[in-house]
Amino acid sequence: MPSNCQKAFILVLSCFLTNSAKGANDSTSKKLGLHLLVSLNPILQQAEPVQQSGLFYSGVYYEVQYGIKKHLGGVGYVRNYKSDNTYVNGIKKTKDRLHRRVNLSYTYNFYNHKKFQCYGGVSYYFQQSDTMNILYTSLENQTERGLQTEHGASLLFRGSYQFNRFFSVILEMPLYRSQHSYSYDKVFPLTPSMGSHRESNYPKTRYFIPAALYFRISI
Repeated sequence: MPSNCQKAFILVLSCFLTNSAKGANDSTSKKLGLHLLVSLNPILQQAEPVQQSGLFYSGVYYEVQYGIKKHLGGVGYVRNYKSDNTYVNGIKKTKDRLHRRVNLSYTYNFYNHKKFQCYGGVSYYFQQSDTMNILYTSLENQTERGLQTEHGASLLFRGSYQFNRFFSVILEMPLYRSQHSYSYDKVFPLTPSMGSHRESNYPKTRYFIPAALYFRISI
């Protein structure tokens, strides 16, 4: 599970432990609510059958929700940056990787029965991975860059099972329409003719298959 997700999980869990007793007697607790959704996808995606099936594909690792009565607005954001330097025969090679994603959602709780709840709504999703390789030679700095972008919107359906007031699990099944683009550039500053460029763009639609399984903490 990503480190940002773990930090958010610990923060909200700390708030839960310190405020749960107070919240139990709060008359507004049924009208207002703060929730943290932590994705179980990183665990599920390690299973080979899940990898082959394409299920639980969502890259949203966590979502913070604020609810007013039956209306819930959510936002999730993750940014990971990593830089590695290696040396081969005295030649330095740098690899920089920047990955970021953002998700905005609105859902409405339209069904309640005992411990089961159903939500419907909409969401917007953006993800980008940017990788840069630089080879430092005595003559020139050769660069390779790959940029992959995905963005789209979905009609959202979520089903929830509530263990108690504070903990529940949520299965997400969206009708998701996305646009993918990929570009690759290899650049030789002193000999441009040796460089290369390619790119591709394609749409993708997913029809109400399980995209994410969340563990939700409510305070």
